[in-house]
Amino acid sequence: MSSEDYQLSRVIDAHKDDVKAVQSTSEGLIISGGHDHCFRFWAKKGGEFSEVSSFPQKPSVHVNSLGYFEGNGEWRLFAGRRDGTITVYGPGSTAEKPLHTLVLHEQNVACLFVDEKQELVMTGSWDKTCVVFSIKEMDNESPQILRLVGQAQILAVHSLPEKDLYLTAGSDRVIRFWKKDTEIRQFTGHKDVVRALSVRSNEQFISASNDSTIRIWDIESGACIGKISSNFDSYIYSLTSLGDKLVTTSEGGYIEIWEPQAENKLLFQNQQIIKTPAQSIWDACFMLNGDLVTAGSDGRIYVWTTNEKRKAPQAIIEALDAALAAQTAKEAEIAEKQAGGKVVIKVALDDGAPSLELIYEKGTDPSIAAEKFIRDNDLPISYLSEITEYIKANIPEARAAVAAKMKPQETQRVEVDGEKWDYAFDISVDDGRKLRLCYNTGEDVDYAAQRFVEKYNLPMKFLAQISTFLRQQMTEAGATKGYTDPYTGGSSYVPESQTNIGGSVADPFTGEGRYIPSSFEPTPMDISSGDPLTSGGRYVPGSADSSFLPNSSRVVDKKKPQSEYCPLSKFYFFGVEQLSQKAKDKLKEVNSTQEIFQLNETQIGALEEIMCPKPQSLNVEILISAIELGLQWNIKDILPIVDVFRIALLHKELNQVFCDLKGRGADSHQRLTSLIVSEPSDAVCAVLCRAISNAFAHSWGQEMLMKNVEFTTTVIAQQVLHTKPVVQLAASTALANWAYLLLQRSEKVAELGPREDLIRVIIKVFENEISFGGKSELALVRLMQAIATLMWGDAAVIKLAKQRNIDNIVNRIKDGVVEESSKALARDIIEMLNAVTL
Repeated sequence: MSSEDYQLSRVIDAHKDDVKAVQSTSEGLIISGGHDHCFRFWAKKGGEFSEVSSFPQKPSVHVNSLGYFEGNGEWRLFAGRRDGTITVYGPGSTAEKPLHTLVLHEQNVACLFVDEKQELVMTGSWDKTCVVFSIKEMDNESPQILRLVGQAQILAVHSLPEKDLYLTAGSDRVIRFWKKDTEIRQFTGHKDVVRALSVRSNEQFISASNDSTIRIWDIESGACIGKISSNFDSYIYSLTSLGDKLVTTSEGGYIEIWEPQAENKLLFQNQQIIKTPAQSIWDACFMLNGDLVTAGSDGRIYVWTTNEKRKAPQAIIEALDAALAAQTAKEAEIAEKQAGGKVVIKVALDDGAPSLELIYEKGTDPSIAAEKFIRDNDLPISYLSEITEYIKANIPEARAAVAAKMKPQETQRVEVDGEKWDYAFDISVDDGRKLRLCYNTGEDVDYAAQRFVEKYNLPMKFLAQISTFLRQQMTEAGATKGYTDPYTGGSSYVPESQTNIGGSVADPFTGEGRYIPSSFEPTPMDISSGDPLTSGGRYVPGSADSSFLPNSSRVVDKKKPQSEYCPLSKFYFFGVEQLSQKAKDKLKEVNSTQEIFQLNETQIGALEEIMCPKPQSLNVEILISAIELGLQWNIKDILPIVDVFRIALLHKELNQVFCDLKGRGADSHQRLTSLIVSEPSDAVCAVLCRAISNAFAHSWGQEMLMKNVEFTTTVIAQQVLHTKPVVQLAASTALANWAYLLLQRSEKVAELGPREDLIRVIIKVFENEISFGGKSELALVRLMQAIATLMWGDAAVIKLAKQRNIDNIVNRIKDGVVEESSKALARDIIEMLNAVTL
């Protein structure tokens, strides 16, 4: 170890949870903030650090960022908290009575920077704003606050030495340069979120990112003049400097020390790597004596020094080494277990030797392994379904993973709605309902699927999915025509689909035969070739039946993929099946509280009638008067009326009344959009988006929704990012309906403008969304359907989408969906983009 290398000095058991931020003072104190709702001051006495004061925060308020200021003989500590507030402490303040509690943000204050020379504070938040304020003016009744708006979630902020110049960075991977509150320039290049900034001068700064890179930027030109990569493929969480020395901390508990290169001072070279037992090192700072302080996810503060006198006692060093050895052993054990859960399949291309390895991890989606294999070996995408089907056919854990979402109930003559069935499956749909899918042994699965779809008024696109599900479940249970029901006893089941395979073919897992996928002729296979899973045989892709090819590989014109999802072939609507008796009861309950706009009994009766699945007769005039009156209710009461209104829009006459631009159309349009932008409750927002979807049912509604289309679609697209799945689905359905309407119109007349406008809207709304994980899968499918349908068959629109990097959005959506059919739709969109050249 070099004399200039950092060695362990002390380990402080500082917090009960993650230490998220650390600061140091001129007097040698360490300040730490943690997820245990507290920040603490630590002083070194007799060679050891001990707590000298603590400031507990209210429960559930994590301290995520700290900033410390010393000047004019006083000190100030700024603590950024998860609830969006910033508490300010100084001489004489206590945990219960800080000097100030600043309410500057609506969400977590993720980063905080104090510029001691300019005496200002910068804060960045998940609410997508950065706030700059003067420390001197905090005591004023109306301090001046500068708010920088235009970024996604802000994770790093920094000021420049020159006054009024600022940098912000965050989850959109973009670094922004500001003069006061005006954005001057953007710095792009990082492939993941930017978490840390460090300014070298008015001309240069440094950034660190989750993409494991550190970049040096020239401010005047906006160019990246240097890039270095971490030694580890892990997120970089912090970046701090002392003179020319640079320190980064990262996931995996790593600390990396960097020094300028001798031949090029603009670039850095790695001087030292330090490993800690913590899973993450969240933050770092230098003390006045040059020691390095780091914040660990294990609740500890690790202090490092280059001074031999401040080196830790041997017992502490040995304890650290033992902790690292235990961690290494645990990681090796985990790796061994993971390796034990993998299946290696030897793959041969054409007539070659089985030289390629396809690795499947048991219990995961087989399409993931197939897709990785294709990507790693630069193979045609047409192999995807074939390889996926082979994995599913031969590895039980793969079949279990695919079927994990919907498992059959093992019942014996289940009674549903007064009828007895051999099987009943619980099927959950995206609107929250749990529906019963019934099936009798021997009946046509397609007929059973159609019965189910029609009974519950589901979109017909579910028909193929339900049929496939039934076939899979019945094959596994052995319950198809001609064989005894295994749940009621009787003879063994022999799958019908295997009767045409050669009798001499052995199970691939036994090592007695060679498997070639899609070879369904009754020709014996080579017995001597061996099991592909035991490396004694080979799997040859490319001989599969065309039914296994993805849609993007079947079509001749890649700009016009054909599948159950693409392009859209009809509008989607939300019918009366979403209503219940509770909706009618709620209507009466809310109406009874109205003083000015109360509906009479006749009007209530008319609304109840239209809420029935099969209304006997509709009194249009009374319905119009009731809806008009109800729409004047306060927004907190309006839910039941909007719910009736969206049903009314499905009826031709009422759609004309409320949507005709020659009549009430403009008012209806304005009312719907105004209610959405007024940030209503989740339920109201969902029903408003459903109403817009239902307006497409007739020509008057279609024309109404083409009015001010760019603004309206932007408002609706933003709701796809809502936290509630029911809102996401309603909003994405509306976007899909716009796309289908524009496709219909483009087939009749060359009307490119609106399609291009909607593509721009989608890109603008979703381009900064880093992850679609957790979003409703059906909502994401509808969104992709909208994108695919807008682009379908039109090179100009596809080229525009490609120029705007819509492929990045689609790939992130693809990562957020689970079903293979959903991922296939994403691949079809990518194929459309690849079909045109820029």
